[in-house]
Amino acid sequence: MQMSFGALELAERLKRDNVLMKIDALIEWEELRPKLTGLYKRELSHGGGQEPFDVLLMFKAILLGQWHSLSDAALEQALCVRIDFLQFCGLSLSDAIPDETTLCRFRNRLVINDRLDGLLGSINEQLQSHGLMIKVRQERSLMPR
Repeated sequence: MQMSFGALELAERLKRDNVLMKIDALIEWEELRPKLTGLYKRELSHGGGQEPFDVLLMFKAILLGQWHSLSDAALEQALCVRIDFLQFCGLSLSDAIPDETTLCRFRNRLVINDRLDGLLGSINEQLQSHGLMIKVRQERSLMPR
């Protein structure tokens, strides 16, 4: 696949030691695609309507939200402004960004279809095979105890 000038410029702006780019390179994303098929009614019925966002893009976005403890609204905003988030999801500056409702609905589809835990397990297995583990940061309360 040939990169656009925008994608090349984004890649140039990221440091080579960016953690998300390292993780992206370690994971075999296409192996996960079969586990993500059949989530959209349009996909099952071969019907018309608006083309949904790519399932891997959406799953990567959901991962970023979990890894960074972001609400759907905060994740949408981060996808608009963070170069590393765009690059990790395979988006360029000119691509449409999934809104918070789309992100929420996709995550709900993963949960309802009992796929989220298995997919997260697959990601963890792949990372552990490289000696890595993702730790999700917990927000600390500013209230005195």
